[in-house]
Amino acid sequence: NSTIESVKKLLCRLTGLEESQLRPACFAALYIFCILTGYYVIKPLRDDVGLLLGTDFQTKLFVGTLIAMTVVNPIFGYLMNRFSRLTFIRLTYRFFALNILGFIVIFKYLVSTGQMPETGKAVEVAGVAFGVGVAFFIWVSVFNLFATSIFWAFLADLYNSRESKKLFGFVGAGGTLGQLVGSFLTKTLVDDIGPTNLLFLSVVSLEMAVFAMNRLAQNYEEPERPPEEDKPNALSGVSDILKSPYLLGICLYLLIYSFTSSFLWFQKQYIVAETLTSRVDRVDFYSTVNLITSSLTLIIQLFLTGRLLPLIGLTAGLSLVPVVTTVGFLVLGFNKGLYLLAAVEICRYTCNYGVSRPSREILYTVVSRREKYLSKSFIDTFVYRAGDTIASGAVEAIRAFTSSLQAISLVAVPFGLAFIGVAIGLGRAQNRRAEALEVSDA
Repeated sequence: NSTIESVKKLLCRLTGLEESQLRPACFAALYIFCILTGYYVIKPLRDDVGLLLGTDFQTKLFVGTLIAMTVVNPIFGYLMNRFSRLTFIRLTYRFFALNILGFIVIFKYLVSTGQMPETGKAVEVAGVAFGVGVAFFIWVSVFNLFATSIFWAFLADLYNSRESKKLFGFVGAGGTLGQLVGSFLTKTLVDDIGPTNLLFLSVVSLEMAVFAMNRLAQNYEEPERPPEEDKPNALSGVSDILKSPYLLGICLYLLIYSFTSSFLWFQKQYIVAETLTSRVDRVDFYSTVNLITSSLTLIIQLFLTGRLLPLIGLTAGLSLVPVVTTVGFLVLGFNKGLYLLAAVEICRYTCNYGVSRPSREILYTVVSRREKYLSKSFIDTFVYRAGDTIASGAVEAIRAFTSSLQAISLVAVPFGLAFIGVAIGLGRAQNRRAEALEVSDA
């Protein structure tokens, strides 16, 4: 007992959390750890499947993902209104686990019949393998966004704006540790067991996430809907966004973030396809970048975010990635190369997961409960993928005029500057809402 108490006190001293906050924060961290461990096992496989389908086809994959989000969101909203929040979350993760098992069976069949290339240069696949590759690429994108969006919506339901500034960094560290473990497992095991067998790890991690969610929700009581609030329907999330300048601002912030992320992703895919010819080398490179990003982010989230955000404020936290984005694309506009681009990606995503992502989730602590789940889900999925799709079309248009990858970077710079302006406006709006809520609760 004395050892446990000493560990608790040490954790509180290092993270800035109070002892009463530690237990639920640890279960929340375990929850997101499991989600992102599973995803970061799958992610390098998705990126490689994208290359196997051919770089020229990747723009269509983003369009297909956006269409999938358009179809899934109303279904999500409909089912959300038919179940309690906890039941819905459990069902969602177990549904995703069943999907993964289905892909394992199909991939094993394709490999055994020689329809899915396992080594050699990235080439276009055909027939059944092509359809399965497209379905897998789109499914992974849907899974990632919905799984994490549900988690952060639940956290925004549990904690207010002030608490979240201290807690979300520590909780996010659980997710970063999941990225680290998922990337490490992929890098370590891909040679020994092969890409397809790695997916079994994702199935196990999703069931562990359900366990952690149950423990986190042990004392959770779902609040009743306010009597003046209309019963939500499948499209309530969208209609609420259209009525709220604040939510529209969040849409614009995430749209630009996704847009610039996709610019960076397309550049990486083109260079990787030219530079690395072996499938194992490509998966190894992707997982190495993820591993470095996760390691740096973990240090920031554990020891800095919980202290930094209350000190610098939400506006600065939201603005960090926009500033890094603008500077990064300026640098890439004058110099290209796989490892320089990887360095920009690592820096950008470290700042995002370490500071700006927790800041973005804090934005939802000052909206209604319905907006936290339905509107947030639409923003995190459809709007995010809309940014991807717009970016893919823009990259295709740029490539039609020039083969220079530097041109893609220079086109992205003005969007980075607009990104900074949106971040500043959103930070100020959240502060006003948080102050108004504190006054009303007093």
